[in-house]
Amino acid sequence: MHTKQFYDLELRILDQKEEKQVVETINLEGKKRKQKMNTILFPTPARTITGWEAFIHANLFEDQIEERGLDFNFRSTDHYLAFIDKLAEIFPEYWELPYINGKNILAAMKPREVVVIEHRDEVKQNKQLQEIIDEIERKFESSEQYLQRAVLLFQQFNDQNNNGKEKLKAYETMIKSYLASVSRRRAFFKVLATTSNKKPSSSIDVLSFAAPLGLQSISRFLELFNEGVFLNENEAAVSITRLANALKLIQNAENFDRGLKYYEAAREILGDRQEIEEGMQYFIDKNPDRLALLRRYFNPN
Repeated sequence: MHTKQFYDLELRILDQKEEKQVVETINLEGKKRKQKMNTILFPTPARTITGWEAFIHANLFEDQIEERGLDFNFRSTDHYLAFIDKLAEIFPEYWELPYINGKNILAAMKPREVVVIEHRDEVKQNKQLQEIIDEIERKFESSEQYLQRAVLLFQQFNDQNNNGKEKLKAYETMIKSYLASVSRRRAFFKVLATTSNKKPSSSIDVLSFAAPLGLQSISRFLELFNEGVFLNENEAAVSITRLANALKLIQNAENFDRGLKYYEAAREILGDRQEIEEGMQYFIDKNPDRLALLRRYFNPN
């Protein structure tokens, strides 16, 4: 295990050999669970599938949801969640089940959030948009509950291991990173869904009611960085970008500076990803030394 500095934060990260050992431990446990889930049968309109097949399909859902469009999203999300809920009734100790549902909800809500934000000036007159907003809020709450459950179950699972407990915390850290993101996503949705395209409110007015969620998200990330262990440097850098993003919710000069430096540190590992470039541009625009920073970060010559 080694430490890596991300501006003013020092994160603990597994070495490659340790990461491989931890992944092998989780995969070995997964093989045992596969045998048990294969004994469960679920009838579907097309055919009968095993619990393991349902688990695999749900595990792929996060990658498919944006590719397959809104119709698939609205039609299928609850079906995937229900299959995993049924498995969780049979295997209540499996931490992977609430974890999958928690992160799948976050994936499914992204396209729905976009629909609302793109039509936010129509919300008051559009009952369907109001229903989507209510559903998104309910789903965020469900995601929070699933992920909190997953953390508890993983801690119980890890307590049963005689060796490598500290290294296995990398998976607990991964779950908690999603949990911290729930608060961040809820806060940004509140802001973006209620700011008119025609007459935007001031940043202070808009962000004031989202501040509690923003503070909760930042607090969760900082706790994660102080107590957690990351599987690899990429996982650590992704969480750092999420913290930088959350800092936009508490608007002050210190956070503008910290956010920019966190993005800069993450870019050294993740490269020029769009969300990093856009995040850096946001904080640069808030800085009085904007032109100097633009030359430093985007036009060094």
